[in-house]
Amino acid sequence: MASDDEIIERIKKSLKELAYEGIIKASDGGSKMGAFILASCFIDYLAGFYYGGESTPSHYKGFVKKFLPMYNRNSLYHDLRCKIVHNYSEGGSYHFIDNTPDVHMATAKDGRIVVNLENFICDIKDVMERYFKLLENDVPLRNKAIIRYQNLGILTVNLVEIGLPTTR
Repeated sequence: MASDDEIIERIKKSLKELAYEGIIKASDGGSKMGAFILASCFIDYLAGFYYGGESTPSHYKGFVKKFLPMYNRNSLYHDLRCKIVHNYSEGGSYHFIDNTPDVHMATAKDGRIVVNLENFICDIKDVMERYFKLLENDVPLRNKAIIRYQNLGILTVNLVEIGLPTTR
């Protein structure tokens, strides 16, 4: 059975090497909306560990309020997470762009907020690093992450041995 420290390291590895780096790969590979979608899923993933279970709307919004206060938690939840992830549409709060960092979080003439992908990814990375730092010494937070891990598991990529069918 894995120790608590080993579980925390597995969680951190999954968050960084699979989830976060998947966002980077999507962006670098030209899948810009895919990167936004993965970033929203990443927020859900982090919120689940932070609160110790499946992410709920209140967990997502609470996590955004605490770790991404520059974003409107309700708009991010409804218009990024729900609309884009589930409907592949946008709810009217944002313009999603890339390679234009100077206008990140600016208000467009139509009242929408401009979210530049590269800035958003930097914000997500900062959240991940702050969360990892908290995990070092915050025992209740570590326990919530472990509970989430034990109940729901984590993303992993494993080698699987597959037996070849025998011929008759």
